[in-house]
Amino acid sequence: MEFIMQITNNREVGSLSIGSSGTHEMTVDDSAVLFYLLSESLYREPLKAAAREIITNASDAHIENNVSKPIDVYLEPTQLIIHDFGGGIPHDIFFDIYGKLGKSTKVGSDNLTGGMGIGKLAPLAYTETFIVENTHKGKT
Repeated sequence: MEFIMQITNNREVGSLSIGSSGTHEMTVDDSAVLFYLLSESLYREPLKAAAREIITNASDAHIENNVSKPIDVYLEPTQLIIHDFGGGIPHDIFFDIYGKLGKSTKVGSDNLTGGMGIGKLAPLAYTETFIVENTHKGKT
């Protein structure tokens, strides 16, 4: 039996065709090694990368929501706080977006940076845990 694998990559769906057995959706394994590669080992300067990625996401939230107010950035002895004034992510899809590697609200946009669903985890390159506070339509 001939084994042929064709991988299709577009911003909406990743799929793979193997021989004549049909098409199968590709997924991402939640292995510790993968998370290590996409967090600790991905960035040469983890602190700068973490700040850059989250500030970029905050800036994109302002672009999406036509916010002209500056992003607030606070550096305290034990934490970095980045506060944007965008619209937030709807609560019913927040965990699907933020909790899934590769998932992004920016897919298909030419005006925003990224859209691959990886940068949101950049703080893990510097620290073992971080907090995301999401406010959407006045509800935090």
